[in-house]
Formats: sequence, C-alpha cells, structure tokens
Amino acid sequence: MNNNQTIEKLKQMRLTAMAQLHGQYVESHQYSECSADEYLALLTDHEWENRYNRKIQRLIQQANFRQKASVEEVSYKDGRHLDKNMFQRLATLGFIAKKENLIITGSSGVGKSYLAQALGYQACFQEHKVLYSTTARLLNRLKLSKLDGTYLKEIQKLNKVQLLILDDFGLQAFDKLRVKPLWILSMNALPIPLLLSHHNYPYLLGMKLLERVLLLMPFWTVSLTLHIEYNSKANP
Repeated sequence: MNNNQTIEKLKQMRLTAMAQLHGQYVESHQYSECSADEYLALLTDHEWENRYNRKIQRLIQQANFRQKASVEEVSYKDGRHLDKNMFQRLATLGFIAKKENLIITGSSGVGKSYLAQALGYQACFQEHKVLYSTTARLLNRLKLSKLDGTYLKEIQKLNKVQLLILDDFGLQAFDKLRVKPLWILSMNALPIPLLLSHHNYPYLLGMKLLERVLLLMPFWTVSLTLHIEYNSKANP
C-alpha cells in the first residue's frame, strides 16, 4: 500500500490531523528518523491534540459568551477588594463538581460579567459544557418556546449544560411572570451549578431581593457568594 492510499484512508476514518502530519513527514522523509512506536505515538498525539483543541473551541462557541475573558488576566487592584486566593480557588471549579451555586455581586462597573465569563472560559478549558446568557434573554427565550412548542427542547438543551451563567440577574424587576420561568427552570433543568452575576442595588438590599427570589426556586440555593467593590469603574 502506498502512502497516498494510507493518507486517504486516514481521512476517510476522520483522522484528518494524523493524515496531514503523515503527509508532511512523508514529503520531508522525517519519518525514517523515528522508530515505528515513536512515529505512531507522534501521529496519535497530534490527532488527540487537534481533537482536543477543536472540542474546546466548539465548547467556547456554544457557550455564547459576550466577551473573551481569562482567569489569568483578572485584576486584583487594592481598591477592588477582590480576594485573589478566594477567586483562584473558585477558578479550580470545585463548585461545579459539588454542584454548588455561585453568586457574584457588586455595584455597576466592577467587572462582575468579566469574572463570570472568565470562570466560564475556565470551565470550557476543562471540557465542561457551559451556557452564558443574560437573565432577561434566557427568560424571553423560554417564554417564546412556550408559544412555538419548543419548550421541552429548550429544557433538554439546558439539562446538558454543566454550568449555567446568568448575567445581569436582578437588573429588571421580578414580578410573578418573570419568577415563574425561573421556578420552572429550577424544577426541570437540574442538577446544574448556577453562576449568577447579580446587579446590586446596594449590597444588603440586593441580597434581600435575591433571597426572596431564590425562596421561590426550590432547588437553587446560595452556596457561594463573591462580593466585589471598587471606588470607580474597574478593569477586569
């Protein structure tokens, strides 16, 4: 069997990265420098890394983040009151494995959305399926799905998510019509660790509002709270 046939068969088996690297090594005659075991390991590692990178990119795309964010680029300026050790512990994502919920609170402009999305990106890098959405957008989507008959499909999609990030939680007033979809979601789309970026009014008032809403959602309890403050607009 010639090398062209081997490359074509690798492509047919969807081992595209392996086929590409093998073709490059055949053209440059580099494969003769390796033993059979070394060459097979080289091709296998290349295929695995390619599939892993494609999977991560697919998870990031499906998460629908609003901006690119990174745990490594988070700012811990003194005036921000963001505990570096605490946030780095959160970045290990132990709360996902424990199915704990995390709420990030703080005044407007301190970077709550960035921190939430940084943790979301970190989850994608660890091969978790993430969904990011503003609270209003998700509730509207569920409301429309009730009308067009796709509600069960939407719930099934949410059931596959391993981390649900709801941004701007509390930005709009919660009346009965808005609380009901959250209650239904908490009943049907679990267990999903929930990360809330909570729009704070001041802190104590905001937490009281949040507690009242969560009391109506039987399976979502506040496990972890991260509160950040800054005297002026903060960088991520």
